[in-house]
Amino acid sequence: MGPPGRYQLIQSFLIIISQIPMVFLNIKYVFISLEPDFRCTAVNETILLEDYPMVIRNRSSYHVSYNDSCHIGISKNVSGELKPYKDIGCINGYNYTGGHDVSFITEWDLVCDKHGIPELAQTVIAVGAFLGSFIVNILADKYGRWTMLVFAIVLTCSSEIATAYAPNIYALIALRFFSGVVSAGIQTCCYVLGMEVIGNLENYRILYGMVNATVFPIFIGLLSGIAYAYRESSWRKFQLHTAIVSLFPLLYIYFIKESAYWLYSIGKKSRSEKILQSTCKTNGVSFNKIKELFENCSPANQINDSVTKKDETIDNDKMTIYKCKKFIVSVAIAWFAFFTMEMTYAGFYLTASTLVGNFYLNIALIGLIGIPGAVVNWILLKYCNRRRVIMSLLVMTIICLLISTFILDADINEDVAGKISLTFFLLGKFAISCCYDTFLLCIPELFQTNVRASGMGISSSGSTFGAGLAPYLLPFKTKIVSWGPGVLTSACCFITLLLLFKLPKTKAKQSVAPLDLDDAIKDEKNDKVKKY
Repeated sequence: MGPPGRYQLIQSFLIIISQIPMVFLNIKYVFISLEPDFRCTAVNETILLEDYPMVIRNRSSYHVSYNDSCHIGISKNVSGELKPYKDIGCINGYNYTGGHDVSFITEWDLVCDKHGIPELAQTVIAVGAFLGSFIVNILADKYGRWTMLVFAIVLTCSSEIATAYAPNIYALIALRFFSGVVSAGIQTCCYVLGMEVIGNLENYRILYGMVNATVFPIFIGLLSGIAYAYRESSWRKFQLHTAIVSLFPLLYIYFIKESAYWLYSIGKKSRSEKILQSTCKTNGVSFNKIKELFENCSPANQINDSVTKKDETIDNDKMTIYKCKKFIVSVAIAWFAFFTMEMTYAGFYLTASTLVGNFYLNIALIGLIGIPGAVVNWILLKYCNRRRVIMSLLVMTIICLLISTFILDADINEDVAGKISLTFFLLGKFAISCCYDTFLLCIPELFQTNVRASGMGISSSGSTFGAGLAPYLLPFKTKIVSWGPGVLTSACCFITLLLLFKLPKTKAKQSVAPLDLDDAIKDEKNDKVKKY
């Protein structure tokens, strides 16, 4: 239908900024799950020691201390030296820097023996989104992209408002799981609507992806600014007000039009033509000419063509794809790549609280660095081989992660080491953002037409596992070993780098020809026979 005009630009912009509820939902956890410094609330030592008759008889020989954040220690004086006698939990609760309403962790004392529970509040978002993607795909094809987008925004924001009034951690986890399920509709519908508005021109799709990638960092910077303004307020107030802000797309949702492709494909030609007339009027082009082009390239026409040529196409049993080694290898590598990139990408946000400097500024920088990343990525894709771009960015990510991790243990000034670590941390985020965006563009090219949906569906599920594991990188770093997350993510990136050599080369476009699975399996068997 030609290059996008004014109508497509306006629609694309409105669709992209409609993703604000989804971005806020995923990043908000960083702010409402803060764990400030804490220690046990002081106890009345006389009352405490009454439970230990041996101590009461020799009171002067025993000492109560609060050196451990999670325990009250009772020590015994033996020949002038204090030796541990007994450790007990914080029976009077905890004192937190900043108060008890800084986050849901401080409000419900989810520390010490309750570690691991808060991370579930973020993990369930990924699980919910994974399950929701299956539901949304069906409903969006049945009831329309626009309708499902409106429902997804309303339900996501309603769930987030309810989260501000959650009575306990289990209610909060349940509500965030529901938010994850319905927020999948925002991501899916916005992506499909955007692609169908832009059309089939590859260059414009890449440009749309770049613009989309720059808007996300802006939303993250905006959320960081709001969080900073609410830093001395209750986490519930911050949760409530950001949920209300997320309703912003409803103010202009009427101006976003349903997909003309979808309307035409289900037989609603009159509505489809009205949208086309509006498009032509806005762009200043002839409606009759566009109508003819639209009918020739519409999904409905393509479906009809495929039906009439059914005898000429290859009809493979769906289960046959799992016998094809080429397909299985490609899916397995792509799955691990998705897992690695999502875990590493999310890990940059979730471990930002350990960096030097202002926490809110660091989150904003981590997000905003995605803007130059998207621009650089767009330039690289125009002039460089895609697989080389991905592999080079993975190498850069590994180097930056390792330097950022181990520079803190170097024999240099602590303040200087912290600033160097922050610099390479940001560069690592820059690299993995570019890498992830490029991989998302390339992945459809790995699979041929008749196995593309299965291939992409299975391999992209790796991102769910990566997002589900990412929240545990912070406690891994602060409670177990400080260099653990950096080494783990670097190792996964290195394995991904090696596995990419095994992927088939693509030609910067999606393959239209179907894959004859039976022939592919026969070829693999023949190759195996030749080896022996």
